[in-house]
Amino acid sequence: MGARYHTPSQSPRYVCARNDLGLPGRPRCPTVSARVIGAVVERQVLAALAPAGIELSLVATDQVGREVDGRERHWQLQLDPGEAWMTDLADELTIPIPTLTA
Repeated sequence: MGARYHTPSQSPRYVCARNDLGLPGRPRCPTVSARVIGAVVERQVLAALAPAGIELSLVATDQVGREVDGRERHWQLQLDPGEAWMTDLADELTIPIPTLTA
């Protein structure tokens, strides 16, 4: 099969070289619009790439989240290093908070 391009108003087609032989009694090889083949190839490529695309999106989301956390931590240290240190310590320790009862 090969591609045939006619005029700009006609879509390209894939044609079999046997069509030009004109042998009597032999079936002619079908022709197929390039748009049909292109659509099938497009669906197959997108289906094959979909799982990788989802995984890349998840990885990118995770990376952005870590970057945001890192920047937030940086700004906490810039604004008040003592408070950030105490916040980190409080996060690491479980300190019971006394409650007042009447």
